[in-house]
Amino acid sequence: MRTEACIRVSESDPAPGWNRLILSDRITVESAQCFLETAKVLVDKAKHVTISCEQAEYMDLSAIQILLAFGRELAQRGKQCEIEGVTGPLAETLNLAGLGNGNSES
Repeated sequence: MRTEACIRVSESDPAPGWNRLILSDRITVESAQCFLETAKVLVDKAKHVTISCEQAEYMDLSAIQILLAFGRELAQRGKQCEIEGVTGPLAETLNLAGLGNGNSES
């Protein structure tokens, strides 16, 4: 599998000023370099970012670390980051990492 195929950026997000980072298939250490490079470009270029995980099946620890760092860097620059479309086992994993949707009860 080409790692670039599982990480794409769309500038046609419906909300003005937002870019959409689309994750699909399995995001693992093999695709981490592509994911990291894409995230770095978006930190500099985008005003705000929506991370779409609707097509993502799995994320390993390297992907979760990049998501956490990406969100922190955007926040430090006064930019917003939203994660959407997370379901199933991936939702549970991201909730445990502190990247949940905020709808779970404490």
